[in-house]
Amino acid sequence: MALMETTRQEFETLGLKESPLHILDLPYDLVHVVFLLCWDQEDERLRHFPIVASHVCRLWRQYALENPNFWASLTFQTPFPEIDKYTIWLARSKDVPFDLHVGWQPFQRSSIKHAKEIMRLIIPHTQRMRSIWVERVPSKIRRLIFDRLDKVNCMSLVTLRVEKELYMFSTLDQAPWRFRPFAKGGAPRLKEVILQRIPNDYFIHQFKDLHLLDIADRTLFTTSARHNAETVQKILSVLSKLQTLRINREVITTGDATPEPTDMRLFQSTLPPIIHHSLRELSLLATQRDANAIVSSLILPSLRHLRRDVDYGLAIGARCLAMLAQPVLHHPFPNLLNLRLAGGHNPDNPVDPVHYSQLAFLERALASLPRLEVLNLEQLDFENNKHIACMARSCPRLKELVFFCCSGLTLVELRSVLRRRGEASDLDPLRIQRLVEQAKEQEGEGSVEFYTEILKGMAGRIVLVGKEYM
Repeated sequence: MALMETTRQEFETLGLKESPLHILDLPYDLVHVVFLLCWDQEDERLRHFPIVASHVCRLWRQYALENPNFWASLTFQTPFPEIDKYTIWLARSKDVPFDLHVGWQPFQRSSIKHAKEIMRLIIPHTQRMRSIWVERVPSKIRRLIFDRLDKVNCMSLVTLRVEKELYMFSTLDQAPWRFRPFAKGGAPRLKEVILQRIPNDYFIHQFKDLHLLDIADRTLFTTSARHNAETVQKILSVLSKLQTLRINREVITTGDATPEPTDMRLFQSTLPPIIHHSLRELSLLATQRDANAIVSSLILPSLRHLRRDVDYGLAIGARCLAMLAQPVLHHPFPNLLNLRLAGGHNPDNPVDPVHYSQLAFLERALASLPRLEVLNLEQLDFENNKHIACMARSCPRLKELVFFCCSGLTLVELRSVLRRRGEASDLDPLRIQRLVEQAKEQEGEGSVEFYTEILKGMAGRIVLVGKEYM
């Protein structure tokens, strides 16, 4: 407001009339920034902003048409491919890299004809394709697309995403065909490969500089946790520069009948872990046995995140604690930011977690995780506060602590841990949340015992204490 008053006084001093500023008076650079803020390819409401802006006025149309990035995304998701429209868009995009998304919608009827029209449009511009997403098209269409790209050098290609055909297309073409894109051409800059129910062996051995590999395939893993750990080891052994590995086995089986060792160090003695220096994220949608075996078979100095999917951390069994309780210099995951440690429940009484002797290694395991920020503890028995006190000093960067269906801990001891962390000057503040107020209090000797109930088959969450309890 002070600035506006000063400007008004200057106008009056000079004897000039104040003229209102119009949006068309903005410099081009500022308009360009505004346009970019209003445009989001991932948001259905904002992805069409360039078209809308180009119909506002002559000046905005000029600005929109002069920005080649606005026209560098070609999406074929309508029953009839918009060839004329995207011919214009390719011309407007000039020489900037563009993204290609081919959905299944154009191939419900004249599938071959539409596929040929799309490829005739694309082939002259393959040198600047930045990404290709072929989404659930019939197998014969996928074959046609990648046969046309077989001898092409896609010099700008960074991301390749291919998803298997929809069920309604699965019987249209059963002819055998090996999916080997760019076998006679090349994609030297390819860094990200996302495959859904598509064979992956060719990509792993053909493109060894990948940074991201995302595989969803029910046939990748077997019922043997050891075999699955070996599969992950083979992938990482070939892809030395990989930074993100995501594996979704899609169908979660019960696994084999081989007893799982109570101490995963025994497993390591039969399958020695390998070291991979680049991996920063490991995401596994698999069984608990698979997760324990895979994690125990790897040493990942750069690992930041262990995930089950985008929203949830990967649960590591308490039987892995001895393996995690290594000195910092020899710890398998010294830079880990989140840890979800899971025990189990008593089959006769789901409320009661199983007792694990491995919790004796909890203190040493946490002491070896100096960068840990989030710690989830699930279905663990803390043996009457025996393993709680170590949390008062370990993990100096810890910001969030969650207990889920745990037993053997008291509110008094939790308060003491929080107080001691709050008083320490070298520890980050610990964010405490009450996620579900479903805990019951059981009085006894001046402390309050925490436990949970199973309601309608759902485990109740018990957390924590808020600041009002400190």
